[in-house]
Amino acid sequence: MRRVGQLGWRGVCGGLFLANLLVTNVVRAAQEDNFILNASLGVMYDDNLFRLPEQASAVDGRGDTILTPTATLGYQQSFSKQQVSLSASAFSPRYQQHDTLNYHGYRLSTGWLGQVGKRWQPSLGYMKSRELSSYEDVQAGVMDMLSRQRFEGGLAYGRIGRIRLGADGWLEQKRHGSSTYEQLDLDDSGAGVQSEFASRRGSKVTLRYESRWIDYQQAAAQVLDYRLDKLRLSLFWPVSAKLEWSAVGGFMAWHFDGNDSSKRSWLGGTKFHWLPSDRWDLDLSYQRDSQDPGYNVRVSYSDTLALEAGWQLAQKWRLEGRVSQMWSQYGLDDTLGQERKDEALMYRMALIWQTTDKIRAESYWTLGKRDSNQANTDYDYQQCGLTFTYSY
Repeated sequence: MRRVGQLGWRGVCGGLFLANLLVTNVVRAAQEDNFILNASLGVMYDDNLFRLPEQASAVDGRGDTILTPTATLGYQQSFSKQQVSLSASAFSPRYQQHDTLNYHGYRLSTGWLGQVGKRWQPSLGYMKSRELSSYEDVQAGVMDMLSRQRFEGGLAYGRIGRIRLGADGWLEQKRHGSSTYEQLDLDDSGAGVQSEFASRRGSKVTLRYESRWIDYQQAAAQVLDYRLDKLRLSLFWPVSAKLEWSAVGGFMAWHFDGNDSSKRSWLGGTKFHWLPSDRWDLDLSYQRDSQDPGYNVRVSYSDTLALEAGWQLAQKWRLEGRVSQMWSQYGLDDTLGQERKDEALMYRMALIWQTTDKIRAESYWTLGKRDSNQANTDYDYQQCGLTFTYSY
């Protein structure tokens, strides 16, 4: 595994170098194209890589240092009234202690937003990705690669920025590489309709209804197929040049196929975005919504309260901070006979140095903690890291 990891590192570095040469020549030959190249190298230390409780230990230690080279190629362009975008990212994390976790991942996406006549706006999108699952609820040492693929499309009628009606749909597949988590493989399909009104001053009101069907690919007693319905009303109001306010309100309902049961809850929240001065910006938000399926065997929703702040220390220096508290409730389907409740607290600080438009460096520190009423799921962790990014 170590030999493979070393060859992978050299291959990634060589690939970044060749990509840089290729893109440089292409961009010089066609300056009018909206071509994007980002290359970054990140180093991060995590003192509890597998999110283990305090008394637990792991082979080769609880913590690790990870080096992650990343390359991103993107293209966006407008042809008449049609807008097209393409993006491809490749990354290859290298674990210094747990090198059996080394892998090559990617994210690919493409999108089209069209204009037919004066009022019709069709759209299509596609996304595909492969990356390592989070270790918050994955057994230590189990390498679970999560592959995702998503198709989506929509059609809207009306004037952008005024009154519009629209409908959209999607189909997403999630597949786990580890046999331990194959029971979480699923198809996520859905459809929605919405109406939108925007004023000349920038205020916006949106009413949306959607249904989402979750179909697991393997039958298991603890997972149930279900339909999730959501109805929500969204408001956005630019109160002044320095203050924006938004709010969402509605309900969500889960309908489970296995036992013909249903659960309901309200959804929504609010957010304030404030610019006290030219150097400061603040965001205060609260939100309740369902959590995405495919990462945990139990159906769940969460409440999140967050405060974010940014301070422009100087022309090239910026300090950012975030503190958040999340309350999650699992087991709405009652398949395991016990509801699980988690509380997760997170602090993050980042110092950003933007030397030029092309070069960016970011150093950061994160402290996280989770408390749960389920045994052996409490943990805390710290991360610190540095990321260099070059943008062409």
